Amino acid sequence: SSLRSILTKHQGNLGSSGSVMWMFDKKGVIRILKNNITNKDELELKLIDAGAEDIIEEEEGFTIYTKPEELPQMKKTIETEKIPLASAEIELVPKNKIKIENESTKKKINQLFEELETNDDINNYFTNADL
Repeated sequence: SSLRSILTKHQGNLGSSGSVMWMFDKKGVIRILKNNITNKDELELKLIDAGAEDIIEEEEGFTIYTKPEELPQMKKTIETEKIPLASAEIELVPKNKIKIENESTKKKINQLFEELETNDDINNYFTNADL
């Protein structure tokens, strides 16, 4: 009920169960910080050999995508390299992200996300919005 209330407050509504699942893929997602990596190219090759589907370099680190069933092996590969994990879990990754250009819309979406994150009844949420 708290989720429904938050969505209504932000001019949204709750779809039926599974109504947007077609927009997401279930993936194993591992995040590591850049400052924990000594040889990026060598690590990437080891991750690809271990089954990484994609490796994205971001501002703060790397995000590694794998099949959900291969997540434990990928974690083990990274831990063998003595690289601490920032996070490792199964997530719903959007197939296509929607770029939000309008600043007013970005602000509204960020306000919604802030309220979702601070609500104790909501454990997790996933989005295809690219802010």
